[in-house]
Parts: sequence; structure tokens; C-alpha cells
Amino acid sequence: TSMYPKTAMASIDHWEARCRAADDAPLTVVADGLVALRGALSQDRLDGRAIGRALLDLAEATEAVQTDDAHLAPQLKRMAAGLRRAGTSLGGAKV
Repeated sequence: TSMYPKTAMASIDHWEARCRAADDAPLTVVADGLVALRGALSQDRLDGRAIGRALLDLAEATEAVQTDDAHLAPQLKRMAAGLRRAGTSLGGAKV
């Protein structure tokens, strides 16, 4: 929640490309979540709740990724936790 919009979009683009390049179904779901987040952040009038929901959906998709990669697994766990905190702070909690 403390990233400049231009930086956020560049990060989203980078991670979406990496997830799609992996050709792994769970990572495709993460890439789709990144597209949804980009859409929420690209609106003329930003909606904190919509951005929060997109962050929470992305957190769920990230948590669902299973990997035996000892380097990647903790990164995914930390990323999902950060996404969940940000989504919750923006009021995106699902009812």
C-alpha cells in the first residue's frame, strides 16, 4: 500500500510475465489475479475496496501455489501474507 502507481504497474507486469512464462496452472491463476489487480489500479477513480478484494484474491491464488522449490516457497508465503495484509487494510475483506 506504499508503492507509487507507476512502480506497482511495472511490478505487476513483471510478475505476470514470469508467471505466464512458467506454464504452470497455479501460476496462471496468479497471473490472472495480477491482471485483475492491474485493472483495479487502472481505474480513473480508485476504489479501495475493489483493490482490496483484488489483493485478497491474489493472496489466495498465491497461497494455493504448491512448490518443492526451497527458495520459492518462503517467498510465496511472504508475498501472500503481504497481499492479505494490504487487501484487508483497504477494506477488501470478503463477507
